[in-house]
Amino acid sequence: MTVGKITGSHHVGISVTNIEKSIEFYSKWFGLEYLGTVEITREQAEENITAKIFSVDGITEVKIAYLKSPESNFAIELLEYRGIEKDQVKYQVSDIGASHVCFAVSNLDDMYQRMVAEGVRFLSKSPTTLPAGHNKGAKIAFLIDPDDFIIELLQPAPKKKNL
Repeated sequence: MTVGKITGSHHVGISVTNIEKSIEFYSKWFGLEYLGTVEITREQAEENITAKIFSVDGITEVKIAYLKSPESNFAIELLEYRGIEKDQVKYQVSDIGASHVCFAVSNLDDMYQRMVAEGVRFLSKSPTTLPAGHNKGAKIAFLIDPDDFIIELLQPAPKKKNL
């Protein structure tokens, strides 16, 4: 028996060290529109709103920025937590619990070359065409954002033409 049903995707949340730097990165490279920033203030944090929402004690402020794709309803929520000790997560894509977000893109080869030329760090040595599976024929490449969050770029396989 199904308890609930997914009706669509809303956003992905990413913890960042510097919200302004991350807004610039995601806007520049992926054309996401900046919708604004909300702040959970020290006063709200002292009322334990952060503990109620995030189940983490000690947070004194949270900055939350929203960016949206102009081509779809997909959004990214960037979260910068303050007043609490944070660990920089370093993981490989194969680690249990590791996650990534995948952006569908056009012309991955050109995008890859431009990003590499400007110092964006890629895990992939070059875009690779998938030889099998659900996305057979698609090109993919993995990169990491300024806080080491993994991003997959996927150029869908060319549509087959009917003869």
